[in-house]
Amino acid sequence: MLRIDGASSGPPPITQALLLQPKSPASILMMTSMHELETLRALLESALIQVRMPTGPRTFALRLK
Repeated sequence: MLRIDGASSGPPPITQALLLQPKSPASILMMTSMHELETLRALLESALIQVRMPTGPRTFALRLK
């Protein structure tokens, strides 16, 4: 499960297991996938911050033709 709020009690067990030297192609693939997910999480957090950030006072003009 991908959590955006950043609250966690530590690295998931798969991450802890992959901190050891990978020996099989499957563990290398799993490590690569975890890295990609962590990168995606950072990008999503950055995008959410930018969307929530106010850009300043908004003014609206009424256009009449």
